[in-house]
Amino acid sequence: MGRVFITLPTVHLDYETLLRGHVAPYKELIDMGLPTIMIARSCFPAPGVNEIPADMSRDLLQNFLRGELGFNDVITMDNMV
Repeated sequence: MGRVFITLPTVHLDYETLLRGHVAPYKELIDMGLPTIMIARSCFPAPGVNEIPADMSRDLLQNFLRGELGFNDVITMDNMV
């Protein structure tokens, strides 16, 4: 039986497109008091997280989600192994 390689979904968008097109609705919800948010097991190179799953990235979780977007509530993860 051959080897099985599993790769993570990677969102290849520049930073501005990611913010305007995909993050903006979440920012609005965060500003309205969103109580929890789920982080996917995906890679997002634009915010500076390269080859590290978002749910394991301190830069994405602390600096981007908590710092830049101002989310201070519960973060859940969807990783299933």
